[in-house]
Amino acid sequence: MRFVDTNILIYSLDLEPSQPRKTAIAQEILTGTDIAISVQVLQEFYVQATHARRPDALPHDIAS
Repeated sequence: MRFVDTNILIYSLDLEPSQPRKTAIAQEILTGTDIAISVQVLQEFYVQATHARRPDALPHDIAS
């Protein structure tokens, strides 16, 4: 089993053209069948993904 950290969730959405490998690896991990994500990680993801200073911030309804 793989425990998924907040960074993996963020990297999976990162469309930064200079980091395609990082994004691909994160997406591969998340499509696996043997992963675990804690409530704390989901909360951290929501805060980070919707942060106003983030240039690619997600709208609150999409992040939730």
